[in-house]
Amino acid sequence: MEYGELLEIGFEEKEAKIYTTLLKRGNSAASTVAEELGYDRTTTYYVLMKMVEKGYASHIIKHGAKTFNATQPKRILQVLQEKTERFKEISKSLEKLWSQQKQDFVVEVRQGLQGMRHLFRDAVDKGDEILSLGSDDAQYLDFDETGLQQYYRDAEAKELKERIITYRGAKLYGSHITQYRYINKDHFQPTPICIYANTVVLICWSPTLYLIFIQNQEIASGFKKHFEMLWKISDKK
Repeated sequence: MEYGELLEIGFEEKEAKIYTTLLKRGNSAASTVAEELGYDRTTTYYVLMKMVEKGYASHIIKHGAKTFNATQPKRILQVLQEKTERFKEISKSLEKLWSQQKQDFVVEVRQGLQGMRHLFRDAVDKGDEILSLGSDDAQYLDFDETGLQQYYRDAEAKELKERIITYRGAKLYGSHITQYRYINKDHFQPTPICIYANTVVLICWSPTLYLIFIQNQEIASGFKKHFEMLWKISDKK
């Protein structure tokens, strides 16, 4: 199992690596885990104690020595389910507080896989047509094929529409909801811009993936007009 999958459910990187190590080794001293992973012993002990607090691990003291073990995976699933149910109970009150904010202009910067997954969910949740300028489907496939597949399943279920301006010869992945138009590769801008509802998202692929979310109706409307102008002059094939 890749420890990266644990990052998607809220584990921090060191927690994920330590948890998978404990699953394989069973009861282990902090020094043993630290040596195997190449971590500092003090840092490893601190992370292990935080994992105990979160329910990811347990410890016992025998003959004056403390050892740690991974929590059984199905127990962690139960904890996550309990947290989800609890959050459902309070979400309406939280949404009410959030809706009272008077924010005409919001900028958020998100990073990496979680940022990309947020884009996929947000675009579908807002239930509007999704416009994309400068997109190369191959980049999305290479970075997060699983997330892209889920995005299209969700978008199709809501019967959303998507229009993409890309370059001639680009790899295409879109579904039946997607329309493409093309520009010459010489004029292609490899920094995608996604536009939906009141949101504009700028995607910077390298050296680290950053996504800049701008929520403002006036800015979104301006980008949509720019997109429509380019759509009219782009080639259908």
